[in-house]
Amino acid sequence: MSLPLTGYSVLVTRPLRQASYFAKRIEEKGGTASVLPLIHTVRLQTAWEQYHNVLQSALFDWIVFTSANAVRYFQTWLRECKHDITGQARIAAVGKKTANVLRREGYSIEVVPDKFDAESLARVLVNHVKPGERVLFPKSARARNVIPPVLRQQGAEVTDMPLYTSEPFYENKPLLMQKIQEKQLHVLTFTSPSTVEAFCEFVQDIDRSLWESIPVICIGPVTEKEAMKQGFTQVDVAKSYTVEGMLQALLDRK
Repeated sequence: MSLPLTGYSVLVTRPLRQASYFAKRIEEKGGTASVLPLIHTVRLQTAWEQYHNVLQSALFDWIVFTSANAVRYFQTWLRECKHDITGQARIAAVGKKTANVLRREGYSIEVVPDKFDAESLARVLVNHVKPGERVLFPKSARARNVIPPVLRQQGAEVTDMPLYTSEPFYENKPLLMQKIQEKQLHVLTFTSPSTVEAFCEFVQDIDRSLWESIPVICIGPVTEKEAMKQGFTQVDVAKSYTVEGMLQALLDRK
Protein backbone atom coordinates (compact mmCIF):
# COMPACT_ATOMS: atom_id res chain seq x y z
CA MET A 1 0.00 0.00 0.00
CA SER A 2 1.55 3.31 -1.10
CA LEU A 3 1.94 6.27 1.22
CA PRO A 4 -0.26 9.33 0.55
CA LEU A 5 2.48 11.56 -0.91
CA THR A 6 4.16 8.91 -3.03
CA GLY A 7 5.25 10.46 -6.33
CA TYR A 8 4.99 14.04 -5.06
CA SER A 9 7.98 16.38 -5.05
CA VAL A 10 7.39 19.17 -2.52
CA LEU A 11 9.48 22.35 -2.46
CA VAL A 12 10.52 23.39 1.06
CA THR A 13 11.64 27.02 0.96
CA ARG A 14 12.33 27.93 4.58
CA PRO A 15 15.89 28.48 5.93
CA LEU A 16 17.92 25.30 6.20
CA ARG A 17 18.03 25.03 10.00
CA GLN A 18 14.23 25.15 10.09
CA ALA A 19 13.58 22.91 7.09
CA SER A 20 14.70 19.49 8.34
CA TYR A 21 11.62 18.62 10.42
CA PHE A 22 9.17 19.54 7.66
CA ALA A 23 11.24 17.61 5.12
CA LYS A 24 11.25 14.57 7.40
CA ARG A 25 7.46 14.68 7.83
CA ILE A 26 6.94 14.94 4.05
CA GLU A 27 9.18 11.95 3.45
CA GLU A 28 7.44 9.93 6.17
CA LYS A 29 4.30 10.31 4.07
CA GLY A 30 6.07 9.06 0.96
CA GLY A 31 6.85 12.40 -0.67
CA THR A 32 10.17 13.79 -1.88
CA ALA A 33 11.18 16.94 0.00
CA SER A 34 13.10 19.28 -2.26
CA VAL A 35 14.79 21.47 0.35
CA LEU A 36 15.84 24.73 -1.27
CA PRO A 37 16.06 27.68 1.15
CA LEU A 38 15.11 30.90 -0.61
CA ILE A 39 15.90 33.27 2.27
CA HIS A 40 18.39 33.47 5.11
CA THR A 41 18.55 35.64 8.20
CA VAL A 42 21.32 38.12 8.99
CA ARG A 43 21.93 40.27 12.02
CA LEU A 44 21.55 44.05 11.85
CA GLN A 45 24.98 44.96 13.17
CA THR A 46 24.33 48.70 13.65
CA ALA A 47 21.17 48.03 15.65
CA TRP A 48 22.98 45.27 17.56
CA GLU A 49 25.57 47.75 18.82
CA GLN A 50 22.99 50.48 19.41
CA TYR A 51 20.91 48.31 21.74
CA HIS A 52 24.03 47.19 23.56
CA ASN A 53 24.57 50.83 24.61
CA VAL A 54 20.96 51.91 25.10
CA LEU A 55 19.47 48.90 26.90
CA GLN A 56 22.33 47.71 29.07
CA SER A 57 20.70 48.94 32.29
CA ALA A 58 17.04 48.74 31.23
CA LEU A 59 14.44 46.45 32.82
CA PHE A 60 11.15 45.34 31.31
CA ASP A 61 7.85 43.99 32.56
CA TRP A 62 7.22 41.98 29.39
CA ILE A 63 9.27 40.56 26.52
CA VAL A 64 7.27 39.55 23.46
CA PHE A 65 8.51 37.07 20.84
CA THR A 66 6.79 36.40 17.52
CA SER A 67 9.28 33.89 16.06
CA ALA A 68 11.86 31.32 17.05
CA ASN A 69 14.46 33.36 15.16
CA ALA A 70 13.74 36.36 17.37
CA VAL A 71 14.47 34.20 20.41
CA ARG A 72 17.77 32.97 18.98
CA TYR A 73 19.00 36.41 17.99
CA PHE A 74 17.93 37.91 21.31
CA GLN A 75 19.76 35.22 23.26
CA THR A 76 22.89 35.76 21.18
CA TRP A 77 22.62 39.49 21.81
CA LEU A 78 22.28 38.90 25.57
CA ARG A 79 25.35 36.67 25.64
CA GLU A 80 27.42 39.16 23.66
CA CYS A 81 26.39 42.28 25.57
CA LYS A 82 26.77 40.51 28.96
CA HIS A 83 23.84 42.40 30.46
CA ASP A 84 20.76 40.55 31.69
CA ILE A 85 17.85 42.86 30.92
CA THR A 86 15.26 40.12 31.34
CA GLY A 87 14.99 40.49 35.14
CA GLN A 88 11.52 39.48 36.26
CA ALA A 89 9.99 40.10 32.87
CA ARG A 90 7.03 37.98 31.87
CA ILE A 91 7.30 36.28 28.51
CA ALA A 92 4.79 36.10 25.66
CA ALA A 93 5.20 33.81 22.64
CA VAL A 94 3.24 33.79 19.40
CA GLY A 95 2.95 29.99 19.23
CA LYS A 96 4.08 26.57 20.41
CA LYS A 97 7.32 26.45 18.43
CA THR A 98 8.47 29.83 19.71
CA ALA A 99 7.43 28.84 23.24
CA ASN A 100 9.41 25.60 23.01
CA VAL A 101 12.56 27.46 21.96
CA LEU A 102 12.07 29.86 24.87
CA ARG A 103 11.65 27.00 27.34
CA ARG A 104 14.89 25.44 26.12
CA GLU A 105 16.54 28.76 26.97
CA GLY A 106 15.14 28.56 30.50
CA TYR A 107 12.18 30.92 30.24
CA SER A 108 8.71 30.36 31.69
CA ILE A 109 5.93 31.39 29.32
CA GLU A 110 3.11 33.58 30.57
CA VAL A 111 1.08 33.98 27.37
CA VAL A 112 0.59 31.88 24.21
CA PRO A 113 -2.53 32.54 22.10
CA ASP A 114 -4.73 29.72 20.83
CA LYS A 115 -4.26 30.97 17.27
CA PHE A 116 -0.63 31.41 16.31
CA ASP A 117 -0.45 34.84 14.72
CA ALA A 118 0.42 38.38 15.77
CA GLU A 119 -3.18 39.56 15.77
CA SER A 120 -4.23 36.84 18.22
CA LEU A 121 -1.24 37.49 20.48
CA ALA A 122 -2.07 41.22 20.52
CA ARG A 123 -5.66 40.47 21.55
CA VAL A 124 -4.48 38.27 24.41
CA LEU A 125 -1.83 40.72 25.60
CA VAL A 126 -4.26 43.60 26.04
CA ASN A 127 -5.82 41.57 28.85
CA HIS A 128 -2.47 41.15 30.59
CA VAL A 129 -0.31 44.21 29.97
CA LYS A 130 -1.13 47.14 32.24
CA PRO A 131 -0.84 50.85 31.44
CA GLY A 132 2.66 52.10 32.18
CA GLU A 133 4.31 48.69 31.89
CA ARG A 134 7.46 48.42 29.80
CA VAL A 135 7.43 45.95 26.91
CA LEU A 136 10.44 44.82 24.87
CA PHE A 137 9.78 43.46 21.38
CA PRO A 138 12.84 41.70 19.86
CA LYS A 139 12.03 41.08 16.22
CA SER A 140 12.96 41.01 12.57
CA ALA A 141 13.18 44.34 10.78
CA ARG A 142 10.55 42.86 8.43
CA ALA A 143 8.07 42.03 11.20
CA ARG A 144 4.58 43.44 10.69
CA ASN A 145 3.67 46.37 12.91
CA VAL A 146 0.72 44.68 14.66
CA ILE A 147 1.49 44.29 18.36
CA PRO A 148 3.26 47.57 19.33
CA PRO A 149 0.44 49.97 18.36
CA VAL A 150 -2.15 47.84 20.18
CA LEU A 151 -0.11 47.85 23.38
CA ARG A 152 0.73 51.54 23.10
CA GLN A 153 -2.96 52.28 22.82
CA GLN A 154 -3.34 50.41 26.12
CA GLY A 155 -0.82 52.80 27.69
CA ALA A 156 2.18 50.47 27.65
CA GLU A 157 5.68 51.70 26.83
CA VAL A 158 6.90 49.52 23.96
CA THR A 159 10.53 49.31 22.82
CA ASP A 160 10.94 47.83 19.33
CA MET A 161 14.18 45.86 19.01
CA PRO A 162 14.89 44.81 15.40
CA LEU A 163 17.96 42.58 15.64
CA TYR A 164 17.93 40.82 12.28
CA THR A 165 16.34 40.70 8.88
CA SER A 166 15.81 38.18 6.09
CA GLU A 167 17.41 38.38 2.66
CA PRO A 168 17.03 36.35 -0.53
CA PHE A 169 19.42 33.40 -0.69
CA TYR A 170 20.67 34.05 -4.22
CA GLU A 171 22.92 31.00 -4.29
CA ASN A 172 19.82 28.83 -4.79
CA LYS A 173 18.33 30.86 -7.64
CA PRO A 174 19.86 28.78 -10.49
CA LEU A 175 18.68 25.49 -9.00
CA LEU A 176 15.16 26.83 -8.43
CA MET A 177 14.99 28.04 -12.02
CA GLN A 178 16.13 24.62 -13.22
CA LYS A 179 13.50 22.81 -11.15
CA ILE A 180 10.75 25.08 -12.47
CA GLN A 181 11.84 24.88 -16.10
CA GLU A 182 12.13 21.09 -15.92
CA LYS A 183 8.75 20.82 -14.14
CA GLN A 184 10.23 18.84 -11.26
CA LEU A 185 7.96 20.25 -8.53
CA HIS A 186 4.38 19.22 -7.78
CA VAL A 187 3.72 21.48 -4.75
CA LEU A 188 5.34 24.64 -3.35
CA THR A 189 5.34 25.47 0.37
CA PHE A 190 5.85 28.92 1.86
CA THR A 191 6.27 29.80 5.55
CA SER A 192 6.52 33.58 5.25
CA PRO A 193 5.75 36.38 2.81
CA SER A 194 9.49 36.83 2.30
CA THR A 195 9.85 33.28 0.94
CA VAL A 196 7.08 34.06 -1.57
CA GLU A 197 8.78 37.30 -2.56
CA ALA A 198 12.14 35.58 -3.01
CA PHE A 199 10.60 32.82 -5.14
CA CYS A 200 8.94 35.32 -7.46
CA GLU A 201 12.10 37.42 -7.71
CA PHE A 202 14.13 34.33 -8.67
CA VAL A 203 11.71 33.17 -11.38
CA GLN A 204 10.77 36.56 -12.82
CA ASP A 205 12.52 35.79 -16.12
CA ILE A 206 10.71 32.46 -16.54
CA ASP A 207 7.38 32.14 -18.34
CA ARG A 208 4.70 32.56 -15.66
CA SER A 209 2.76 29.61 -17.04
CA LEU A 210 5.51 27.33 -15.74
CA TRP A 211 4.98 28.28 -12.08
CA GLU A 212 1.84 30.28 -11.33
CA SER A 213 -0.48 27.26 -11.45
CA ILE A 214 1.69 24.97 -9.29
CA PRO A 215 -0.30 24.22 -6.10
CA VAL A 216 0.87 26.24 -3.10
CA ILE A 217 0.55 25.53 0.64
CA CYS A 218 1.00 28.55 2.94
CA ILE A 219 1.54 28.48 6.70
CA GLY A 220 -0.99 31.24 7.39
CA PRO A 221 -3.19 33.99 5.94
CA VAL A 222 -0.47 36.65 5.72
CA THR A 223 1.68 34.38 3.57
CA GLU A 224 -1.42 33.33 1.62
CA LYS A 225 -2.19 36.99 0.88
CA GLU A 226 1.31 37.50 -0.54
CA ALA A 227 1.03 34.36 -2.69
CA MET A 228 -2.29 35.54 -4.11
CA LYS A 229 -0.82 39.00 -4.71
CA GLN A 230 2.05 37.46 -6.69
CA GLY A 231 -0.35 35.64 -8.98
CA PHE A 232 -0.41 32.03 -7.80
CA THR A 233 -3.73 30.49 -8.80
CA GLN A 234 -3.95 27.41 -6.54
CA VAL A 235 -3.29 28.50 -2.96
CA ASP A 236 -4.28 26.65 0.22
CA VAL A 237 -3.55 27.72 3.78
CA ALA A 238 -2.92 25.58 6.85
CA LYS A 239 -5.80 25.54 9.32
CA SER A 240 -3.32 25.60 12.21
CA TYR A 241 -0.41 27.92 11.50
CA THR A 242 2.31 25.29 12.00
CA VAL A 243 4.36 22.88 9.93
CA GLU A 244 2.00 20.10 11.01
CA GLY A 245 -0.89 22.21 9.76
CA MET A 246 0.89 22.62 6.43
CA LEU A 247 1.44 18.88 6.20
CA GLN A 248 -2.26 18.28 6.80
CA ALA A 249 -3.17 20.85 4.13
CA LEU A 250 -0.82 19.03 1.78
CA LEU A 251 -2.49 15.71 2.52
CA ASP A 252 -5.96 17.25 2.14
CA ARG A 253 -5.01 18.64 -1.28
CA LYS A 254 -3.67 15.24 -2.34
